[in-house]
Amino acid sequence: MNKINRNQQIAIETIDGPVLIIAGPGSGKTYTIVERVIHMVADRDIEPSQIMVSTFTNKAATELLDRLSLKFKELNIAKDINDMFLGNFHEICRRIIDEYIDYLDLKRGYQMIDDVAKRYIISKYIDHFRKIKNYATYYQKYEIKNIEKTLQAIFEDGIIDRKSNNVEHQVMFDIASLYESIMKKHNILDFSMILYHTYKLLKTHPKVRDELRDKIKYIMIDEYQDTNRVQEKILFELLNDEENICVVGDDDQGLYRFRGATVKNILEFGKQFKQPVTRVNLETNYRSTQDIIDFYIQFMDSIRSYVKDIDKYRYDKKIYSNDPNNSKSVFKLGALNEDEYREKIVSLILELKSKGVINEYNEVGVLVTSVNDQRVAKLGTALKKANIGLYTPKTSTLLSRTEIHLIIGAIYAIFLPYIQKNKVIIDYKTQEFLGICLGEFLKKSKKDENMEIFIESMSKYLLKDSFSITMLDIVYRLFRYEPFKSILDDEINEKSKKNISRFLELIESYESIHQNFNINQNEISKYVSGFFGDFVAFIKQEKVAEFDEDTIIPQKDQVSLLTIHSSKGMEYPVVIMASLWDKPFNSYKFTLDNMINSLLSEYGREEFEPIKYNEILDYYRKYFTGFSRAKNLLILAGIESDALVSYAIKPFYEKLSEIKESDFSGIRREPYKEETIKKVYSYTQDIVNYRKCPRAYYFFRLFKFRKLTSTGIYYGSIVHETIEYINKRYIDNEPLDRDDIHEQATLIARSKYLKGAIGLTKDSIDIIKQEVDKYLDFMEYFDAILDSELQISMATKDYILTGNVDLIYEKNGKLGIMDFKTGRSPVEIGNDELLNQYMGQLRLYAYLYKETKKQDIDDIVLYFTGLNNQDSIHGEHLRKNDIDIDHIDKTIRQIETDKEFKKTDDIEKCKYCEMRFYCDRV
Repeated sequence: MNKINRNQQIAIETIDGPVLIIAGPGSGKTYTIVERVIHMVADRDIEPSQIMVSTFTNKAATELLDRLSLKFKELNIAKDINDMFLGNFHEICRRIIDEYIDYLDLKRGYQMIDDVAKRYIISKYIDHFRKIKNYATYYQKYEIKNIEKTLQAIFEDGIIDRKSNNVEHQVMFDIASLYESIMKKHNILDFSMILYHTYKLLKTHPKVRDELRDKIKYIMIDEYQDTNRVQEKILFELLNDEENICVVGDDDQGLYRFRGATVKNILEFGKQFKQPVTRVNLETNYRSTQDIIDFYIQFMDSIRSYVKDIDKYRYDKKIYSNDPNNSKSVFKLGALNEDEYREKIVSLILELKSKGVINEYNEVGVLVTSVNDQRVAKLGTALKKANIGLYTPKTSTLLSRTEIHLIIGAIYAIFLPYIQKNKVIIDYKTQEFLGICLGEFLKKSKKDENMEIFIESMSKYLLKDSFSITMLDIVYRLFRYEPFKSILDDEINEKSKKNISRFLELIESYESIHQNFNINQNEISKYVSGFFGDFVAFIKQEKVAEFDEDTIIPQKDQVSLLTIHSSKGMEYPVVIMASLWDKPFNSYKFTLDNMINSLLSEYGREEFEPIKYNEILDYYRKYFTGFSRAKNLLILAGIESDALVSYAIKPFYEKLSEIKESDFSGIRREPYKEETIKKVYSYTQDIVNYRKCPRAYYFFRLFKFRKLTSTGIYYGSIVHETIEYINKRYIDNEPLDRDDIHEQATLIARSKYLKGAIGLTKDSIDIIKQEVDKYLDFMEYFDAILDSELQISMATKDYILTGNVDLIYEKNGKLGIMDFKTGRSPVEIGNDELLNQYMGQLRLYAYLYKETKKQDIDDIVLYFTGLNNQDSIHGEHLRKNDIDIDHIDKTIRQIETDKEFKKTDDIEKCKYCEMRFYCDRV
């Protein structure tokens, strides 16, 4: 974008009071948000710490941080972007929860769970739910699904008071209360409860609410059409009397009703305030040709045929292309049957490339309703056969993957002698599934006789009178042998490694939920029956979400084949809409749906969009979003037999011309633009670990393989978190009572026990308390503590550097950074390499602090918590040239260009690495 248009200027400069920005597709929304923040900070002299900006995704938050950081640097703004409340909504709420956790029933160190773990917990406690009065009357079928739906409704509507004379309502309330008590017992949270706990905190603790209102003076929310009721409630609890809130969104792109989102929030935004709301429409589209814009606007307007009073449920809007050249850009691609449909799509993409309409295959997005549809799967296969690469995120149920069958089969082979000897009961269907997995494993592993020897030795080990091992340890040992070694060696097939990583995460979730972390002679019976008879039985019938990865840019040779929902926020020079068979269905509501609607009506959420319109509205919004992803060419690919073009789209489809090669010359073309997403690098997680061993970094950082957590690591985290608690109280001018601090250390230790710290003893806790007392005595060292657990991020031209600073202090009028380390000082044990690593970390943090806060750090200090250290601190005075940022930059370049990720030459570093079996470093 070369310059700010008039409406953008109004949006940027209107800071005071409530502002509603209706941002149509491709209207430069992110650019406007960035410029608005810059105007607030640079021109209005508003402190970043007074600004909250919420995005819809982590990717959007990272992009915003990147753009703002570079803009601050470019304009030499002497303020720190890190002081903002910036992130997606859940991330901001977690920040609030962590800051004020002592006001909640949660304990420090709580664990987040995903939807699979949530459903598993419900299934594990199903007998408890069945004991609820009147439960059986309403929850006879699809129990887990319906309990989950009930919980979502109550938590995402922020219902705190749960007493009702209505029997149906009280059953639902009792379900929610029981679930909360289970969560409290395990010290875990799911995503809907993050929002609920934040709202409950603000609603029931006016002191916390008022403190946050004093901090946050300006609120900006992106993608407001996709917020739910409790998010709206949170915002209005945070909003102070000045009502400085700006929401940005487009009601026509509201896609997440199924997650509890409601466009009511954006459509009725203007009714919430004491003062008039400024509404700004961003109407200039910088993405699409006018022909594409006219097509999707006309499509959206046609909804009047089905929803006569549509003006109640959407804002009327005008959208104009920034490009005066109005070339014909929308065509159809008709086929008589499925075979021809696939052939034509493949041929078109090949022609577009050969004729120069596109520069690379990743300029094409093929958008569908579901990537699991068999017709779509066959299309993907056809593209691959034509040597067209394919980017398709999260396509299948995890347990249908071969590598997961092999791992389950191998584990089953190890435990089978125990299962048979002890007659462990496993239901028939699960036994059948385990048998299939075992057969696949035996077939694939027969070439490696060492695997057979290992299986036999492990089976015998588990039949001994005394033994101890973990399931993760068993899996990592399997990686030494075939077929797993070849799977992990395969540099091309990353998907298998991602699926293995996800399965390791599921094992960790199982152990945490069951509080069964170690397999020994006392626990094996409970572990085996739970793991095979319960957990595997559950997840084999679940659609388990695959590896959760950051958004990636498809490679140049890859066409994107993804759902319309997944394409949100993206754009492509060419879009092919490839599942026109998708139709809006008549809404059929079950008894539970009616119960939920009745409950929500009673508790303040009046019906907004009539249920009879839900499906048609969602359908039109979905396709409006899909059509508007296209920049230069929009293709509607239809199978014209058997009514496989939806009745809603058919009138538009039939008017379109069939795409021909002669049309190519009129299609707008553009130079290839390399899309990049800046990666975030941390000194401790990235720089240090890559330098230590690129191969270990590859598996544990890039593919998120789970690490075995030792008692020593748990010990260190308890000490560290207790010292953090002390420092926070010091900063807040709260009393430092030793008994209270000892109690906090005990509570933190208990939370670690729930996560697997079974090796902690009473003696360990007593020593932790002594180390904490030692630090309390040491605190006279500081003149003042200025900040604790400070998150710092700084964008460079190519990446983002981030760090977490334990302590910023002042002494003798100078600033210092302190980092806390448990155990012995490397100075006293002569470990120069470790000392240099620690000091290098602090030098980088000093550099980041200076670059972001515009203040020099004079001293960097390590504090060693161990009782046996002769000197508790080791520090140095910083000189100008002490920070070797070029060395860090070099390491990051190596990470980004490394194709091999070789294992370290220093075998001593492999001693405790989980991948030592795979690397043959045992």
